[in-house]
Amino acid sequence: MAWPWWTRSSNCLTTSSGCGIERGQICSSNASIWPRDALDKARDRRGAPVTGYTRISDEPIEIHSGIYNPDIVVVIDPTVIGVSPVTQGLKEGGIVIVNSVETPQTVAEKLGKGNFKVYTVDATKIALEVFGRPFFNTPMLGALARVTKIVSLNSIEEAIRERFKGDIAEKNITAVRKAYEEVKGL
Repeated sequence: MAWPWWTRSSNCLTTSSGCGIERGQICSSNASIWPRDALDKARDRRGAPVTGYTRISDEPIEIHSGIYNPDIVVVIDPTVIGVSPVTQGLKEGGIVIVNSVETPQTVAEKLGKGNFKVYTVDATKIALEVFGRPFFNTPMLGALARVTKIVSLNSIEEAIRERFKGDIAEKNITAVRKAYEEVKGL
């Protein structure tokens, strides 16, 4: 079963559909990081859960398979919790970042037992305030940056300015910064 999530595993980052270009650009803006994107196209249809993968490494990446034991899972759609096994395979001491209005404690209870840290951010609220539309990926990237330090806030802002211009760039940067500041953890 698939679900929308981002995860990092042994130099790997997995994300949901629609983020590949942005992730690759953000990671490649840092010369020491090599990204590789893939998408599980079998489930790529509107409204259905989708799993996409991005590996990030300090060296060129030769692996092209899915990620089965992530260090980090980012859940963009909180309705999959309790329906899909979002923490399956998550490494001991791993991190779960969820787009949710709920507290990390409440989400942790829903996720069940496990040796992992839980963080939440209301990416839906941020997206609606900033864009007027449910563009969750940008705020979730801000939360991911804050929690993991995989990529710096400055690198994300530079990549956004390279990809977008004017008001669109500024809105994306605002969304990233808001989530970066608002993410909460146990």
